[in-house]
Amino acid sequence: MARFGWCLAIALLGACDRGPFPARLGQELPPPDEKTHLSFFENLVIEPPASQHIHGCVHARVEIRDDLEPRLQVGLFSTPRTYPAWIRFAGERGADQPALRSMAIKLWEFEGVRLHDPDEEYGSFDIMLFSHSVSPHKDAKTLADAIAAQQAGKALWFYLNPFAFKGREYLIERDMRKTHTDLFEIDWNSALPYKLGNGRAVKYLAESCAPPPDYIFNSAPNLETILHKRLLNEDVCFDLSVQIQTDPIQMPIEDPRVAWEPADSTPIPVARIIVPTQEYDSEDQMNFCRNIGFNPWRATAAHQPLGGINRAYRAWYERFNQAQRANGKQRQYEPISFNIYF
Repeated sequence: MARFGWCLAIALLGACDRGPFPARLGQELPPPDEKTHLSFFENLVIEPPASQHIHGCVHARVEIRDDLEPRLQVGLFSTPRTYPAWIRFAGERGADQPALRSMAIKLWEFEGVRLHDPDEEYGSFDIMLFSHSVSPHKDAKTLADAIAAQQAGKALWFYLNPFAFKGREYLIERDMRKTHTDLFEIDWNSALPYKLGNGRAVKYLAESCAPPPDYIFNSAPNLETILHKRLLNEDVCFDLSVQIQTDPIQMPIEDPRVAWEPADSTPIPVARIIVPTQEYDSEDQMNFCRNIGFNPWRATAAHQPLGGINRAYRAWYERFNQAQRANGKQRQYEPISFNIYF
């Protein structure tokens, strides 16, 4: 009775449905019926999240640090070296509109068997980051139900239905859509967890390590205007960090609605991303940008995506790519070389 009263009191924030907590750090606990809900994504051909509107693709280099402690020297971070990379900035909507944005990084010259396509010849490794630190959906079922409601024109009812109220999810959905003015000043976050070797889970973060610009614009700029202006005038950089899971309750794997707080685990820099001065908005390069594919499962077992939403993404990305190829479209292909424009 006491538990019922406690849950009723905080139901508006949806805090009673987090389910059982894992007993160990880095442990996944898929719901028993998850496979049923993953079948929804195996037939889903709409665009994956935060990639509908392309802001631009830029070439970069990712420099793995040479001072990492042994527990961090895993997979991608095992050896100090520099990887050439492409970075795609995108969002749900245009540059002037509130939206969830994405920063997708494709590192080249990486050696290792990828989970996405073990037979793929080209040595790339993808990291997906977003402009918000949490996901509004707990698991594959909730995400599938939310997408189905949106497709039926009932998105608001899905969250505010008094018989299945999802106030917490609604607030996250609302808060993650912001008007951004500078892509290089966003605190990027994977929002979802990933392995870092056996028994360890992390989230990826990227924060600017360059001072903000002091340009004067004749009119109010949007993020694409500033992206173009900054890269014409200066090199820009990010510090790529990992935030290690230290508590399976406060930092759950199976509930990405819960933020991993810096007070529980301080992010540790593992690499520097340097975006050199460049012109990126030629017609050919923008077409390349629209067609290049990113997939969080294009990673090795040491960096396996974790949690129900990532497992749903695996089915979703694979089905979307298959549909694009079947329709004769180039969208979401894997380029054969980093040097396609060099």
